[in-house]
Amino acid sequence: MLKAFVPAYDIATYENARLARHLFPYSSNLIVGEDATQQALFDIFKLIHTKSVLLMGHGGVNRVYGQNDELAIGLDDVMLNKEGLLRLNVFAWACKTSNGIGTAFQQSANLHSLSGSWWGYNAAITAPNPKELSAFREIFTLIINRFPSAYNESTVSNFGSELKELCESHRLRLISSMAQGRTYRDSHEAAVAFREIWSCLVVRFPDFTYRHLEGEMLSPTIADI
Repeated sequence: MLKAFVPAYDIATYENARLARHLFPYSSNLIVGEDATQQALFDIFKLIHTKSVLLMGHGGVNRVYGQNDELAIGLDDVMLNKEGLLRLNVFAWACKTSNGIGTAFQQSANLHSLSGSWWGYNAAITAPNPKELSAFREIFTLIINRFPSAYNESTVSNFGSELKELCESHRLRLISSMAQGRTYRDSHEAAVAFREIWSCLVVRFPDFTYRHLEGEMLSPTIADI
């Protein structure tokens, strides 16, 4: 079963929460807003029927944040396999987690002979734009339907190709509208977000790493750590 963890306390996270409420109409599968605490997240990890988790919030190289920028997952939690975290498939829609906490997850899962995976981003990402809610809903519906069942290089690669195709269709649609003068505030940022969703995604399983061949490879700076 897939669970979602979505803080909501600033503009970016409010937009994540708006999207998440469309994706998860049944509240039992969604922890949102003030309920998005570290303890609530660890309680999810302990549930035996939880197989995959979608995190939507702020992040950094070595951390994922919960409500009000409180720590939700840190490096120690990953390396100590807190509450069985390393058995799960985790999709972190958050900035810059791939090269730090994602790598630690991969190495620790390999060390403990566990099969979990970390789907994270190697750059800062742009929050969903409310003007493009239907497009983001379509994209994230693909994500939540497909990433939990991708388990090897072939299935992950197929997913990555599908994700790119869908995201690029929306990006090119938006660029075409902008070229014809049909634009709105932050339309450029929305187009950037559509590209980031697939191009900055890095998937880390214990025995392999995937990124789309056309995706950007961005490394964090010392200031990000």
